[in-house]
Amino acid sequence: HSDFSDFKRDRSFLYHCSAWISQFFINPQGRLKFCQFTEKFSVDLRTTSFKEGFHKVIPQVLREQYRTNSKCQDCTLRLLCYHCPARAYLETGDEEAPVEYYCELAEELEKEIRAKRLTPEKMARQNEVPILQ
Repeated sequence: HSDFSDFKRDRSFLYHCSAWISQFFINPQGRLKFCQFTEKFSVDLRTTSFKEGFHKVIPQVLREQYRTNSKCQDCTLRLLCYHCPARAYLETGDEEAPVEYYCELAEELEKEIRAKRLTPEKMARQNEVPILQ
């Protein structure tokens, strides 16, 4: 998916987790899914080939952009946040809505980083880079 190599850097893109490009699921109903939490981007493998479904869904996911003025889009803690649009939808009914405990986690992580005066380089050397989803 080299066409989408910059999607993690652009704040207008809603989905920034790597699950969409690193895993897939086929549910009992025969639907190809790339996220276990949502049916939004899924393909019926009874009527569509795996290859066709894969090449249809991934570009849709990677092009999905914010449609509202969600505070998540421009949040300064976005790179530390565990926000997931699919889980936000399950929590709030809106995939662009902030989930308060993710905000709290990001704030605490930022405090820890500042307290230890860790730079991204130091964190990488110490193997303390947070796993973001």
